[in-house]
Amino acid sequence: MIEKVTPYRAIPMAIIMVVIFATSLSLGFYEKMQIGEYIMLLILDMIFLGLFFYELEYKRIHKELYNYTQCSFINVSLGVCFTSIVVVICVFLPEFLKPMILIPVVMCAFSTDILAIIFGAYSAILITLLTNISKEELIASVLVILFAAIIVNSFSNENEYIWSCLTMFFLNCIINILFYFKRNSIVSKEYFICIIALSVFICLFTLVFYKKVYHNTISEEKNKYDEILDENYHEILSIKAFSPKEYNHAIRVSDLSYRCAKKLGYDTTLCAAAGFYYRMCKWDEEQGINKAIEKAKYQCFPEAVIKIISEYNGEINLPSSKESALINMTDTLVSKIEQLKSTQNNVADINIFIYQTLNEFSISNKLDASGMSMHQFLLVRDYLVKEGLKK
Repeated sequence: MIEKVTPYRAIPMAIIMVVIFATSLSLGFYEKMQIGEYIMLLILDMIFLGLFFYELEYKRIHKELYNYTQCSFINVSLGVCFTSIVVVICVFLPEFLKPMILIPVVMCAFSTDILAIIFGAYSAILITLLTNISKEELIASVLVILFAAIIVNSFSNENEYIWSCLTMFFLNCIINILFYFKRNSIVSKEYFICIIALSVFICLFTLVFYKKVYHNTISEEKNKYDEILDENYHEILSIKAFSPKEYNHAIRVSDLSYRCAKKLGYDTTLCAAAGFYYRMCKWDEEQGINKAIEKAKYQCFPEAVIKIISEYNGEINLPSSKESALINMTDTLVSKIEQLKSTQNNVADINIFIYQTLNEFSISNKLDASGMSMHQFLLVRDYLVKEGLKK
């Protein structure tokens, strides 16, 4: 299947390109650069964008992007916008008083540490070309960017905020004072006070910024789950109009999967969402599993949901997670019961029918790679028999 570039990726990438070119060229215009220098800036921008997009796409293709819950294409574009403001501010500040450390701080709140380092290195080179800063200040800038990108990772844990901020405070002070001394052979009282004040401001800003921004971007995936489960979501409205039968089936599987997941301690939100869209490949006669996957990717479904959709009924891939196996079970059972009702066959004991259906499921190979234990399977079966289908 050939993957298409979705608006979810294309639009943020276009925004990043516009912001980068606009920032460098406008600063070049302010500094009254010559044509040759403009060309140099454009080449630098293109090299940076190539490396930046390569890293972003590499992480996405190899599923590494999902290890960073704050990272999405939209968030990365926001990070570039905010960080570009920091870069502009740095251009106008005195030597060794540029808040370069804020570049990885801001970028890591919206992306990964590697992307933050790439953007930080680009920013340091850009500022050097624009303002002709000394080699000492360039080295100091690169060092604080590298160290800050490592330290900022600890901000994912709110309990480590204070220690991380103190580390950043001393880091910014010591590195800048050290290279200021190397450059000027003396550290003036005025500079010492200014770098202390700047470092304090950076720490306070980081504390507030991460509490307001970072832990809100983490909830983006949750917001996406809420969006695709909203009854007014376009895909839900579409299947409701296209096939009320498929819609009702999806509602039953979603609800049943959610309640079973809650009983077992599985991811309830994932089970509710993936349970609803599990039969997405059946919603269109010509769709199929691959087209359902492509459609889910186009609509930016969470990766875990796409994965379960790809494992529908074990036709292409066997269930690779407990949630996927659970949804496969509930879908199989609901389908069997719907088939009974449609043929108007009478079953003497519905409980025996459920036992038989799920026992047949258990002896298939669909649980082999899922990680669901036999004990958990029995818990699900007993729950479905006693109360699951009665609600």
